[in-house]
Amino acid sequence: MANLNNGPIRYSGIIYSITPDPTGAAPSAGEVQQDETGDFFPFTGQNLTGLSVNSLVSFTLNVDRYGNSNAGFVTALTMNPPQIINTSQTEDITAILGDIIRITNGATLTGTVNINGGKVVVEANSAVNGAVNVTAGGIMVAKGGNVGGGMININTGGSLKAVKGGSVSGSTININQGGRMIAGDSTGTGNISTTPGTLSFTGGLRGVSVAADGTSSIIG
Repeated sequence: MANLNNGPIRYSGIIYSITPDPTGAAPSAGEVQQDETGDFFPFTGQNLTGLSVNSLVSFTLNVDRYGNSNAGFVTALTMNPPQIINTSQTEDITAILGDIIRITNGATLTGTVNINGGKVVVEANSAVNGAVNVTAGGIMVAKGGNVGGGMININTGGSLKAVKGGSVSGSTININQGGRMIAGDSTGTGNISTTPGTLSFTGGLRGVSVAADGTSSIIG
């Protein structure tokens, strides 16, 4: 298992575009799109051998002197087979880079969710009841399901997303150098709240988006 506490944070996504080299040399520039957030980041000077548009990749993010984020160290990403939780259970789970854990079929997971570069998706009528810790570019998605019952910590590039009627209601949500908070998108509404708790920022977020649908919200 990779030690995700060492070295730069690696994010997951796809090769969105590749720019032909004007000299006829092998291309080394283009854009990546981060998984779930939809954010695009340009890259240059990368070895794209074996990669093409829509290839799964991991990458780092670097901020230039103008404040723009650029992708670096773009490499192929091998995803592990999805893990499915479809019956209610009490346990702690961990998702590292390359992991996708789906909580589905009305299941409730009671326990702590640790996301260290991977992704956990809570689908319709399903739930997480416990603390959530997201770090190392990981992603927590309430995709029609509900996440609540404990403290939620979004650290070092981690992202939090509620869509398709999903909701997140932490007792407290702490943001420390987080990635993105997303409430609602084209798939449906989403709500993130800490009522009656607190929403605190230390080091901020890369971005916040709330769908203009009249229902989606972030309240804290």
